[in-house]
Amino acid sequence: MFSTLFDRFKRPVYPIGVDVDGDTIKMAQLARSQKGPCIVAGSSQKIPPKLVPGSSEWQRWAANAVKKLSSNGIFRGREAITAMPADNVYIEQISVPRIPDDRLEEVVLSKVQQKLPFDSTDALVRYVVTSEQVGRIANNTTLQVLVMVAERLKVERHLAMCEKAGLQVKAVSVWPLAMTNSYAKFFSRRAGDEQMVVMLLETGANSTKVVICRGRELLFARLIPLGAKKLTGEETIKRLILELLACERFFESISGTGRIERLIYLSSQVTKKAVCDHLVQLAQRWHIPAQIGDVLGAVEVVKSRYGCGFDRRGCQVNWATVFGLSLS
Repeated sequence: MFSTLFDRFKRPVYPIGVDVDGDTIKMAQLARSQKGPCIVAGSSQKIPPKLVPGSSEWQRWAANAVKKLSSNGIFRGREAITAMPADNVYIEQISVPRIPDDRLEEVVLSKVQQKLPFDSTDALVRYVVTSEQVGRIANNTTLQVLVMVAERLKVERHLAMCEKAGLQVKAVSVWPLAMTNSYAKFFSRRAGDEQMVVMLLETGANSTKVVICRGRELLFARLIPLGAKKLTGEETIKRLILELLACERFFESISGTGRIERLIYLSSQVTKKAVCDHLVQLAQRWHIPAQIGDVLGAVEVVKSRYGCGFDRRGCQVNWATVFGLSLS
């Protein structure tokens, strides 16, 4: 008989990561081990295609599904960290003059408020200063800022869904930070990796997430509305590559931090060969290495008497974002 997690590890586990995005609900919980993070619990469930995301029917179904997934005996505790669905987060890279920190959020919001698909008075803002460029004229310093904005009502509904499922939400994160966290934990272990500028890609059902980071330092993020459901032919895959080229050009024009040095496709090992082939060609064009980053293959799986909730063999679920949430 397997011993319990606490008997085996005698150390705390991380919160449960909850990712309700695309066409799948994913939940995962990691813990510390001598070799690094290990996974002790994971569950996923497909979202019925007829449900409209954000509708009252979707809310009820999602709350019941999360409650069921988290009540199977393999998760420890009820503390959770979740992220807003990617299409609920408005993201833009902007430039602002160097100003005192206590005024930065106000100025950042004023820069994007006319572009928001909702009233800016209902906005919840998170931002990351990605670089600082000093001008030739005194006091002429410019900040590059990655702005991430969500509508307060949608955040409150998302929290209510988790609370109805019996979870105690410690924080609501955003997908760019979760992806960066996964990369830093699992694929930035060698000497020099923390200083390398890396492009991360994660393809969901309806979109592709793009992140550029240096170690844990988030530098750029963009959501491309081309996901697995559309990446079924040569034409749409080429459109994705063109979008990635545009991301690369824009990033290098504003970053002041050098060029992209590595490309990582955060995916399960079961992924579309045609997409991988085009990404390899893109990496060759940039003269950089490329790899598939399967976080499930990078961690030890630890079972309790209840199992771990999934089978690593042939797993088609991409755990990158939800692992990053648990480790937050």
